[in-house]
Amino acid sequence: MPPLPFPEITWGVELEFMAKPPPNAPKGLGRRVLTRRAVAQHLTLATKLLPSAYQGQVNYDGHHSSEGCATCMFEPSGQCKSPIHMTSEWPEQVSIRPGTKFWSNVCLIQDEILHEPYLAEVNRERSWPHIEITTPIFDTAELRKGMPALSEVLTALRNMDVDITADQSCGLHVHIGLPTGLTLDFAKKMVVLVTALEDALLRNLTAPGRRDSMYAWPIHRKSNMTLTEAKPSDSFHMSEEDYSALREMTLALPQISPSEFCEPGLFTKLLDRIWNASSLDNLADLIMNHEARRIGMAISLRDNEGMRREPMEECASKESTIEFRYLQMSFDKDLIKHWVEILCKLTGIALKEGNDFMACYKDIRHTLDREASATTTPAWELILRKVLKLEHRIPAWRKHIKSYEAGDIAFLDDDLLLTRETRGRPGGAMLMVDERGDFDEDMYEGADILSSFRDTH
Repeated sequence: MPPLPFPEITWGVELEFMAKPPPNAPKGLGRRVLTRRAVAQHLTLATKLLPSAYQGQVNYDGHHSSEGCATCMFEPSGQCKSPIHMTSEWPEQVSIRPGTKFWSNVCLIQDEILHEPYLAEVNRERSWPHIEITTPIFDTAELRKGMPALSEVLTALRNMDVDITADQSCGLHVHIGLPTGLTLDFAKKMVVLVTALEDALLRNLTAPGRRDSMYAWPIHRKSNMTLTEAKPSDSFHMSEEDYSALREMTLALPQISPSEFCEPGLFTKLLDRIWNASSLDNLADLIMNHEARRIGMAISLRDNEGMRREPMEECASKESTIEFRYLQMSFDKDLIKHWVEILCKLTGIALKEGNDFMACYKDIRHTLDREASATTTPAWELILRKVLKLEHRIPAWRKHIKSYEAGDIAFLDDDLLLTRETRGRPGGAMLMVDERGDFDEDMYEGADILSSFRDTH
């Protein structure tokens, strides 16, 4: 199978962490607002490729409280109730995507609620505000240029004069979309691929502590499609011929050598449920968990204005995305780049039609069911080499996995505080990609201004 190029996709990232409030911050909601504002201001000073904004006080009217309205301290009269506040001027080179709100095109610093049981003891004592940075949606150009805008944000976080911490409660979520919008066929193929590769590839490449988080649970063991009984479906969105071939292949391959990663009978049951899904809404509900809701993989449904919707009714707009939640929060640019690269390659497989998709799927099952059981080579290495054609990334992933031994999140000191970036490439030098569509550390180019962004929360 020839190397897989990058497909044309849209993508974005959510970064979760905690930040120390400014010295003059009041208690309560105002403390959280001022912390978000401080982070946004520092990003504005340190970045050039993305406009920054922060979320004001949410569902709260400070004018009728003794606590007061923190936003009023900085915004013009009457502007405090706006949900989003810019901290930078709008760059002339950055255009707003048609049909979206202006705040959906910025690097947005907003409120987050992290799961208390996963907080480190030192962070429980600090009780710093929980924050999420939501990038705009990038296009494939950001990948091909080595992710200059995202790299700039990560560098700014490490060097800003605000103490930042993160722990097992913090995740890094990557949203993958298509320029023309998700289709049911594409989403089903992505779920099939993830179900087959969760343990062998995706979870093997994440920090051990993150694997225990309920928000990164594997869909093939913890989702509704595994834990609930199937309901009759009136519609079947795959030709009988294609489905029969796919199912027969799934049944046949494990008979050669049973896979340790997904028990054959279970995988066939899941395959039935996936392909019987009648809508994106139905599929989104199948891969949820009744307790944790969205787990390792999710379908993030949105309306035409980009607002998130729960799976209660069909909502197949261009803004809907596939969300990957397996990764622990990271400030490591290379780790994030290599992770997005894998997700992009999987997207390329899911976009294949008919026999081409079947051939890739057969390669995956063959690699897991035969070769992984016949060698001591880790399954994730075999998948990178034989299926995704990312053999040149294996040494880097070995280093990433080795780094987890020192802690789940790189660049934190003994007190879990983010350390400064003391060395690295010049600000304008970014990783490029070679003709295969892969990142190449030996190729550099100055960062260009990107022109297409969108909120990924």
